[in-house]
Amino acid sequence: MPPEILLLAHQDDVRRRFRPIEKLKEEFRELNMQLETDFEIMSKLINRFNSTASTLEEKIAALYDLEYYVHQVDNAKDLLSLGGLQLLINGLNNTEPLLKEYVSFVLGAALSRLDIAISLAA
Repeated sequence: MPPEILLLAHQDDVRRRFRPIEKLKEEFRELNMQLETDFEIMSKLINRFNSTASTLEEKIAALYDLEYYVHQVDNAKDLLSLGGLQLLINGLNNTEPLLKEYVSFVLGAALSRLDIAISLAA
């Protein structure tokens, strides 16, 4: 079989077996459940970290959660595209030692993943 036909057959099979993310979100909304992508969650976490209204504990909690997400290469790239990397670097200048510690954890995780992404792209 020509590769084009195999590709079309595979795409049809995927469409039959899986539902689009928008359809899943709609179904979850009907169940009063919110489905968020990693990108959306990370965006909220970065905003919480960057907010002047956030307490120290809220900022540390945001960093703790963010560190979990940036261990994935795609999420580390998203952190960069969201401008979060520069915010974290700026966070190293904070006077609060515990905040600097958590910023360092997130930066370490993100930079190690970005290094892998650069290696794969080369």
